[in-house]
Amino acid sequence: MGRTAAPTGEAGWAHTVGFDGVSRPAGEPMIVRGIVFAGTATPARPEMRDFVRNVLGMTPAHVDGVEADLFDLPDGSSFAVAFPEGMGATERTLGFLVDDIAQAAAELAAAGVVVDEQISGNARERYVHFRAPDGQLYELVERR
Repeated sequence: MGRTAAPTGEAGWAHTVGFDGVSRPAGEPMIVRGIVFAGTATPARPEMRDFVRNVLGMTPAHVDGVEADLFDLPDGSSFAVAFPEGMGATERTLGFLVDDIAQAAAELAAAGVVVDEQISGNARERYVHFRAPDGQLYELVERR
């Protein structure tokens, strides 16, 4: 984490076309489409994984590049259970769906928000973490 200014050279900074096919200039604010990810970090990962699967009835999912136990929900969102070191300096995180993660990260950075230096990803999503004014870790998510 630590970027507070928009990086240069990444495609999509000047003009974007979202997943909905709507083109919008870079000056327009990001649109958060929903909460699509929640994660928890706990030393009781095996017990929590079993609880989520066996008691809550969530469906396990495997996504290349995800180091947590991941569960898919019927609305298209997902829930992850990780060991504490697997999610950094947080116990919980929420992911907000955006159309263009590079533009959204640049908007946060331009607003003085501390954002990860790089956009990360796995086989399903690209994501970037940021620290909100409440001091908690959140993330922006772009579906592939």
